Amino acid sequence: MNNTNIFLPQSDTFLVTKEHKRFTQFCKACMEDKYIGICHGKPGIGKTKSARQFSEWDIYLQYVQRKKQLTSEQLAILAQCQTFFYTAPVLASPKKTRTQVVEGMIEFADCVREVRKQLGLSADEMVFNYCKMVIVDEADRLKMTTLEELRDLYDHTNIGMVFIGMPGIEKRLSRYPQLYSRIGFAHEFRILDTQQVVPVIEYYWKETGIAIDPNEKECSAAIAAIIRVTNGNFRLIQRLFKQIKRVLKINKLNRITEEVIETAKDCLVIGMA
Repeated sequence: MNNTNIFLPQSDTFLVTKEHKRFTQFCKACMEDKYIGICHGKPGIGKTKSARQFSEWDIYLQYVQRKKQLTSEQLAILAQCQTFFYTAPVLASPKKTRTQVVEGMIEFADCVREVRKQLGLSADEMVFNYCKMVIVDEADRLKMTTLEELRDLYDHTNIGMVFIGMPGIEKRLSRYPQLYSRIGFAHEFRILDTQQVVPVIEYYWKETGIAIDPNEKECSAAIAAIIRVTNGNFRLIQRLFKQIKRVLKINKLNRITEEVIETAKDCLVIGMA
């Protein structure tokens, strides 16, 4: 598993792929250079998970919801957080969206400052020193007037900002010169290639409790079938393996074969954008 490192947050396992590493470099560039960046990619390939992982958003939410119950390692991570993660609502006025983002940034920054004080670290009183970037997920939902509000917020706070959306969002934003002139980076989040997808499949395969040997003919054929069915889509791989577990349990099987995969696939509604 040379191409995939496993990191365990408080709940689900996060697999650090090359695509996540590329996304991390992109976000760091936007933060350091204080640019607006656009990340686009097909649904289900890991954009949101990567953004939440980069911002350590799940650790922040755990602290907010269960104060004082983080491990010392998690507190140390939270003390260094600098990115506010925001999911754009389906329907919201431009002013309301801006208010939500500003209030969220302040709450986030106050939390980081509180944790730093708790750990005996330096704690500057300037709130925005603890929030150096905003990631806006599902940015396709935002109307141009809302995007303009966020662009104005960007101008007044001097922070980095990343919009995450579906393919085509970069072309849509290019029609608005005031906003587009502030975009410094564009990043395409790609599907997992074969080199990256095999370690991911191996991980979820082992979660079923069944041994895997990629060099064994039956296993090799099953892996090829999974790649063919999912086309490197991370979300589909997760969903497929949930169905594989179900098929194995119902039929009391102890092997993952092409037949099992086909049966599991038939239980899914598979749509590839």
